[in-house]
Amino acid sequence: MKMMKITKRKDEKTDQQLTPQQEEALAKKEIEQYRRETSEQLSRYEEEQKREIEQRMEQLVAKARAYGMSDEELRQALQQAIYCKPQEHHFKAASYEEKDSRAMYQVGG
Repeated sequence: MKMMKITKRKDEKTDQQLTPQQEEALAKKEIEQYRRETSEQLSRYEEEQKREIEQRMEQLVAKARAYGMSDEELRQALQQAIYCKPQEHHFKAASYEEKDSRAMYQVGG
């Protein structure tokens, strides 16, 4: 097993090694910055997902209207689709019969 050499960081302005307190303060600052960036990335991802779902719903409604479906028929079709969704996918099921054996394209993935 190869050992990594840990080098102490230096102050960018003075080129002197940081004290343990400075190291700790810098580490805390870097962790906070990482958390903030990760949170922002997650928020952007969630917004993208929300926009994608809204676009898909708009497309669905437009297609349904093009085929002459009423709002009530569309509502019932959506309720039925949601009702028919499995409660879970049994990815770790012991028996093969319990597993969802559909391909990704069949489940919308």
